[in-house]
Amino acid sequence: MHKYFTTTGIWKITLVIILAFSTIFTKAEPINTADNIIAKHIGPAIGGAMFAIAIDPNNKNNIFFSGDMGVVYHTINGGDTWDIVPGMNRIRSIKFDPNNTNIIWAVGSTGVYKSIDGGSNWNYSFQTYRAFNYTLGAIAIDPTDSNIIYVAEGFVPYLRLTHIRGRVFKSTDGGATWISLARPGGANPSQDSIYNRNYSTIIIDPNSTYTPGEGHSDVYLMGRDGLFKTENAGSSWNNITFFDEGQGSDLILINDNNQSILFSSVIPINNHAKKGIYKSIDNGITWQESNSGLDTIINALYIRNHDIRNNAQFSLMLAHSASDKNKIYVGSWQGIAKSTNQGQTWTQTTPAETPYIQHNSGAYVQVPLNNHPNQTETFLGGIDNFIKMTTSDSDSNFVIFGDNQDIHFSTDGGVTWKSRTFDYTTSFVNPTDVFPGLPNGSPKNRYTHKIKSRGVQGLVNTDVAVDPFNSNIYYATYMDVGLEISRDGGETWEHPSQGIPPRGHAWSVVVDPNNNGVVWVSIGWNGKIYKSTDHGVSWSDVGIDVSSTGKVTDMIFDAQSNTLYASSETKGIFKTTNNGQSWQNIFTNGTFDIKIDLANNNILYAGTKTGLYKSINGGSSWTQLASDKMGKVYNISVGTNNTIYVISNKAGEYSSWNNRDLWVSSNQGVSFSNITPSFMHKIGGVAVTPNNPQHLYISASEGNQRYIDERIIMAQSWDGGLTWENLVNNFAFALGSDIYINPNDSQHVFFNTQFSLIEVKNSTLQANAGPDINHTVTASNSAVHLVGTAIDPNNNIVKYEWFNGTTFIGTGASRWYVLTEDGTHTLTLKVTDANGNVASDTMVVNVNHQGATQTGTLTANAGPDINHTVTASNQQIHLNGILTVGSSPIVKQEWFKDGVKVWTGSSAWYTLVTPGDYNFEFRVTAEDGSVASDTMVVTVVTVTP
Repeated sequence: MHKYFTTTGIWKITLVIILAFSTIFTKAEPINTADNIIAKHIGPAIGGAMFAIAIDPNNKNNIFFSGDMGVVYHTINGGDTWDIVPGMNRIRSIKFDPNNTNIIWAVGSTGVYKSIDGGSNWNYSFQTYRAFNYTLGAIAIDPTDSNIIYVAEGFVPYLRLTHIRGRVFKSTDGGATWISLARPGGANPSQDSIYNRNYSTIIIDPNSTYTPGEGHSDVYLMGRDGLFKTENAGSSWNNITFFDEGQGSDLILINDNNQSILFSSVIPINNHAKKGIYKSIDNGITWQESNSGLDTIINALYIRNHDIRNNAQFSLMLAHSASDKNKIYVGSWQGIAKSTNQGQTWTQTTPAETPYIQHNSGAYVQVPLNNHPNQTETFLGGIDNFIKMTTSDSDSNFVIFGDNQDIHFSTDGGVTWKSRTFDYTTSFVNPTDVFPGLPNGSPKNRYTHKIKSRGVQGLVNTDVAVDPFNSNIYYATYMDVGLEISRDGGETWEHPSQGIPPRGHAWSVVVDPNNNGVVWVSIGWNGKIYKSTDHGVSWSDVGIDVSSTGKVTDMIFDAQSNTLYASSETKGIFKTTNNGQSWQNIFTNGTFDIKIDLANNNILYAGTKTGLYKSINGGSSWTQLASDKMGKVYNISVGTNNTIYVISNKAGEYSSWNNRDLWVSSNQGVSFSNITPSFMHKIGGVAVTPNNPQHLYISASEGNQRYIDERIIMAQSWDGGLTWENLVNNFAFALGSDIYINPNDSQHVFFNTQFSLIEVKNSTLQANAGPDINHTVTASNSAVHLVGTAIDPNNNIVKYEWFNGTTFIGTGASRWYVLTEDGTHTLTLKVTDANGNVASDTMVVNVNHQGATQTGTLTANAGPDINHTVTASNQQIHLNGILTVGSSPIVKQEWFKDGVKVWTGSSAWYTLVTPGDYNFEFRVTAEDGSVASDTMVVTVVTVTP
């Protein structure tokens, strides 16, 4: 998408694309796998709807679940840690085989998956997207013969999908073959385009007649549109819907001493409709209301549902354990209730109200509160809709439910609930600064405490940036939760709350490389841009035109001209040269991506729905490029040597479903060549490294996204796209939305996807001594500045050492070094990690004294005095010391305030908000012990709000 622009360049790519992923690269293609690459999912854990939950009936710690982006998660330790399962796509239901729990089934919009080894490997049993266009949402396994399986079209009961046709399929050979059964309700095939039935539950009656090869005779189908039953193993179906204007939600069967007892839940729509829980003891012929104790839940659901028929509904879900025939759970947006007497009476175990508290922005948000004590260790402290619930067949007190944000665990029969997908860690802000009315001793919450994922990621990541002043700070934007910041290299995450919306759709983030601490982020659908001057702690609104701009999809910062460019998908490109005080609309075509040319910052490139455009005068005028080749443009990446890479549809094509081509220009867009690899069907993103126009990263798919044989790859090319090597294999990810390269490490790359932020690193220790130097010695310029860097995936570097040939110079990543002889000098940087691994790199210094005989004098200059006016967005001063090197190398640069050391180094941002005069000293120490210093005075005044 973006980033800032300097003479070295940092690039990012944007697109919006539908999720699809699977086991990476199973075909024989002209691609290898890179060595020494590690990849991991990072981010602030969960945040989407949970559709499927499956607990191993013999081992309650073995659990699978899937989220709204189709990703499947697996734990073998009850949620202490999770793995994301590769090769699984858009899963809506998961079931363990009750006769062999090593066999697991999963269904979704791309078909039926089967594992025979406990979930380690998965294969397609039934593929849907290739021949059809429907979603499978329900599955059942015959309790007597595991080779007999039913699957049905459907989704969660509160949603109606228009493409669902009510089809039911059956296999009698363990999924090797499938047959289409008669449709419940007697659908006319000629009316497929208007037929709609949504089944969320299939129940096989274990007490009905069993026929070898056919299975049990009685099977039930439950969904929002009705309840159906077959008494001949699927040959025909009877409509046994007993609710008139209500809406079907869920169905369970309790096997009570070989008697089948059915419980059905009905979503209330109006006062005349049946609503709540109903019980049948005669195989669905008659039903009796079973709502004693559920009035609060049912009445609240009616109020929310009665006027939104056929739109978003609030479900009423059921669960029971085979270990206790009397215990039943019912869950909804209004809370959870439990019956211990087979539905005769119910007791609500969680409060009906959802906890809200006023945020400092004025908005009310959900957080855990003490007045909601049984959900204090969860994401919201309450329930955000209610989607799915299940219990352990070996422990009736072990219950899990999923809502629109997370999955919640109870081990005490529904009394208390806890998330096991993340942990709250330390606070990053005073809680009462965020919530002025927060009671003392309130539980931790996501607006005041850092979050650490246990391996689950389920948020749509839209952008990321690494702070150039501190490579451990990551800024990441998400479509559902806004901006998140990590200050420890992606381990924990905080949600900023000072001057920025508590939640929102965040699209783009960029860091100012000229000013330490300055960050920009776009949030919302109305052109809102926020700026921080303290690394994201506090923010101020510097938006464009909130009434008409539309969402800001991309931003890029030009460090040479101190200009921020922002692109709107509806209104084009805006720029500011005064830190957001005013904005100029320089291009009116809706723009998805904007880039700046590396050689000339007056040259801009814009990717739009109608093609690629170029400006050579800073945006004053624009010309379309390659209109005969390119349709909608998704990504632009600019490299050195006038190189441009572009991803686009073909000319005249403007849909994200169409194929995409990869184009390259070596003459700033005068001409383009198509370099799309033959094995890549749809390219998601491309990024070229700042200093090597031949080194590319790419995300792409092998197959059409609507087909299940699609394989997604993350790859790199070292020869401008002629050959490719895969970065990782057998790794779960989606076709990426962005690719971002760390400005300090071209082999540290981030792939943004629709369920996760993926971080890719070179796993080997690396040293970088920096570029070669041509050094002209003068009286005031006698030393060269050595600046080394190193890359260690484990962040365990313990030593930097410099050598001139074999002569030891000194330690430290950065130091000054005096070279007394003209000529070429080869200097070596050696780095060592905590495990004793060593990496080294060399650089060349060409020295020319030009007849200079003086060695120079050590001096320090603290700079002029500063008058500092404090405002909400201006609370720091810039300390910027200047020195000249004498005959001995510099070993230390320090800043002192009123005699107390406050910083090591020549440059720093320092917060001062209390009025008064402050004395600052810049002190420089050389290797021979000589010291130079200089002072300056800072006068602080505060503007009264």
